[in-house]
Amino acid sequence: MLIDIKNSNSFTCEMQVQVPWSELEDHFEETLKKVGGKIQIPGFRKGKVPRDQVVKMYLPQIEVDFAEESINTYYLQALDEKELIPINQAKIQKLDFSYGGDLSFTELFEVETPEE
Repeated sequence: MLIDIKNSNSFTCEMQVQVPWSELEDHFEETLKKVGGKIQIPGFRKGKVPRDQVVKMYLPQIEVDFAEESINTYYLQALDEKELIPINQAKIQKLDFSYGGDLSFTELFEVETPEE
């Protein structure tokens, strides 16, 4: 995971995070299996829809759900790694993710200023 932080001023941070597909792939496959287990398509028993059919029919929604879940996970991990303490809800500025590609996003938030 690559993390780049830019400080607009003493309390506003813009954090760019990029997670390579190699780190995401296993979790994405788990998400596909979970979704595949819940859907039912005529001609298949519930939970027995082939993976390629699940991808073909539901990939855009799976990508959205996966990206949302992953943003929360990697945002918290990046905050911990960089030892930042946000004081407000982060705003997502840019998000880029598609199946087989890296996940990248930018979050804008305010942090506690060190006491002098």
